[in-house]
Amino acid sequence: MNLRKASVTIHDEIIELYKNKTIEALKAIKFKWAYGKDVDKILDHTQNPVANLYTIFTVSTRELILNAVFNEVTCESLFTDNLVNNARIAKTLSRWEKGLYVDPPTVFLSQHHKNKIEFSDGRHRAKITYLLDHKEIPIAVANCDIPQISNIINLKKT
Repeated sequence: MNLRKASVTIHDEIIELYKNKTIEALKAIKFKWAYGKDVDKILDHTQNPVANLYTIFTVSTRELILNAVFNEVTCESLFTDNLVNNARIAKTLSRWEKGLYVDPPTVFLSQHHKNKIEFSDGRHRAKITYLLDHKEIPIAVANCDIPQISNIINLKKT
């Protein structure tokens, strides 16, 4: 079997495409979340209600950002000097611009930061939503964490 090295040129082109768009053009991209009536579009099948592991709620994006731990991900700007960050941002924006659905971020109660939420998946999606001024975001909350997380942020059932 022949293996070929993945091309970073494609990533670079997609990153540059979105870095060069105006904030107005980025805000005009329609976000498509895989939940509710579009639950069949979920890629992470553990989020599907039939798995009974997570419940998807909508929350205030600002409230989520203020009460979450982002570790190395900064919420100051969409693009940074970090290639991984930029690739994840551009990939998500590209999916949405193509009309594809994206899973809600998955959160859990932090064990290391009192009264904080952490992401097991989706920090960059939350960052995009916040920086592009979307007021609400869907999140998948582990069922066992719902009581504690609902004491930190207001969870609205979808």
